[in-house]
Amino acid sequence: MDNNIYLDFSNDSNANFFITTFGTSYILTLEKDELSVKLRLSFKQLDMAMDICREMNGEPTFKELEDKIHLVEEKLKALE
Repeated sequence: MDNNIYLDFSNDSNANFFITTFGTSYILTLEKDELSVKLRLSFKQLDMAMDICREMNGEPTFKELEDKIHLVEEKLKALE
């Protein structure tokens, strides 16, 4: 049985989106008219979701960016 719910508000300029913190987690809220959808995610879950979106858009993931930063740091240390 498939229990997925798919809501597409990507082209709806009247929908509102908010991110708030709740302790050590984040609440993503999407509001449109009488409908309000809330997702509560840990930082790790939000980070993973953002990485998936970045990868799907052909952008570097946070891990790839961190690796590039470490490489630059190593090159700078070698120049000292």
